[in-house]
Amino acid sequence: MTRVIGLIIGIPLGLMGLGMLLAGIGTSLTDDKQQLSNDIGMAFVGVMMIVGGVALIWMYSRTKNQRTTPIDHYRLSLFAAANGMSYSPGPYLATNLTPWYKRAVRLQVSRVLRRRTQPYVEYGNFEERLPDIDQRGVNFGGYAAIQLKTNLPNILLLSRRNNSSGDLWRAIPPQTEKLSLEGDFDKYFTLYAPSGYATDALYLFTPDLMVNLMDKAAAYDVEIIDDWVFLTSRRYVTADPAEWTMMTGAVAAITAKFAQWDRWRDDRSTTSAKSNRTTNEDVATASNSTAAANFAQQPPVNTVAPQGRRLRLAVPKGNALIMGLGVALVALMLLLPGGVTHRGSANTRPSATATATPALGTTPAWANPATTAGTKLTVFGTGDVRIDAYQVATFQSASGTMVLINYVLTNEGPPLLVNASVDCFSFNEQSYEWPTGVTYAAPESVFQTYGVNAYAVRPGGPKSGVFATGDAVSEAKAIPYSAGTQYVLTVRIAVADGQPTIPLAEGNVSLKG
Repeated sequence: MTRVIGLIIGIPLGLMGLGMLLAGIGTSLTDDKQQLSNDIGMAFVGVMMIVGGVALIWMYSRTKNQRTTPIDHYRLSLFAAANGMSYSPGPYLATNLTPWYKRAVRLQVSRVLRRRTQPYVEYGNFEERLPDIDQRGVNFGGYAAIQLKTNLPNILLLSRRNNSSGDLWRAIPPQTEKLSLEGDFDKYFTLYAPSGYATDALYLFTPDLMVNLMDKAAAYDVEIIDDWVFLTSRRYVTADPAEWTMMTGAVAAITAKFAQWDRWRDDRSTTSAKSNRTTNEDVATASNSTAAANFAQQPPVNTVAPQGRRLRLAVPKGNALIMGLGVALVALMLLLPGGVTHRGSANTRPSATATATPALGTTPAWANPATTAGTKLTVFGTGDVRIDAYQVATFQSASGTMVLINYVLTNEGPPLLVNASVDCFSFNEQSYEWPTGVTYAAPESVFQTYGVNAYAVRPGGPKSGVFATGDAVSEAKAIPYSAGTQYVLTVRIAVADGQPTIPLAEGNVSLKG
């Protein structure tokens, strides 16, 4: 129903915008400079309405293809059974695709087919709500996910065929992380690797693999993240033999290189423990005792240096384009006689300081009372919102020894209108000393015992609320514990619709003994 409403609104919105644009252009030949200023404003509003209408129509067209009928499910289940795969209709959250799931704000998959043999491969459709830096908002299509035996550096291949917008709205790595490869490969893909990892990318993407990718995977974006390879496209999972021939051919081309990829090591890693795949035969084949000793001191197979684990993302080019057009329009209207005038600002935004408010402020009506239980580990934040992280206590669970981390968020800037749901504040703790793909949970009684909140937002409250200057909220999370373990803490704040986004905040901590 929502898609139909979007279509009903999108068509007249676009037509009205076209009418305003034509009216603005048609009357802009007047010598009346006051009228000329108004016409330019009308034309700009018309352009924005056209963009909005086209976006709504495009979203209707894209989401219509996501609908699955019972007949589709029946055909896909038969197709899966005939090809040695299992089938799950979905939709559900893709928590098993750990690095992709952690990076997205929300990742939901459907029509999932899983291969029963090794290596692990699954195919399906995805709907991904993207972080604020990526202006596409929601991305969806088909995917294949292949699990590796070892962690590899984050390498991205963007298909030129799959990228109709020319990366205008997409958050992609900067040009300093872009590589150019031999032959015609650059005509099919744009390759990005972390700075300093060009040699590693050439080792992983050999000439024969590049030829196979050009022949069989030109319609897919390919990305290596940790111990996964993801192939994504705008195509959806179907039972069409031609589509499956293309997808399985791309997967086969990649899995054929697993033996070579499994031997990759990152000599930038500071870890000096012996590789868990090193054997006496490996050491014996070294040319001399010194080489053998160096070989035995290689980092573990699952170790990637921090600078190689994630690509940096740059602000989309479309943001700068819109900002430039807006500035040019305002400047033009200000320069014209009778245009918009400015007599000072009544809403100057105050600058935030580390001592602007006390450590524990007032409690919003929509939140549980904040607590500062535990030993403070670190302070970080977005500039206006300060985040104090506390180590509360350790406890035993089915997953082993756990520790409670209590986050206290204090607004030191202007009031914010937030989405007051249980997911208003989302937290992530990442450590490369712990296995990925494992869910850690704690019973409600643990939070009650140590006097901390399992959720900052109290249940049954309003859908949105004001996070005023001086307000403070707190929420605790359980993570695996080992004294001295290094964690990267990240915090997101979900703002209400139409409000400015809050940048992602990140801090580093070392757990205390």
